[in-house]
Amino acid sequence: MPGRPVPPSWERALATALADGDGTADGRERTLRARATAVAAMRDMLLRGIPAGERVNRIRRGGEGPDPRVELRHFVATHA
Repeated sequence: MPGRPVPPSWERALATALADGDGTADGRERTLRARATAVAAMRDMLLRGIPAGERVNRIRRGGEGPDPRVELRHFVATHA
């Protein structure tokens, strides 16, 4: 029986830093470092997804659909 997927290390580190936040300067620094690592990892995941989006665009829409990079930029701008 397969187990639950293991979250990436950056996700675990962020969750731990947030849960252990005690309001001290050291706690805030740990949270800031974990957050910066998480943001960088999520950005990298998005950037790796762009080529896949381009392939889907060519396959499913015959290249006639909107540019997935433009759609991604719009999504990020809307939700940031």
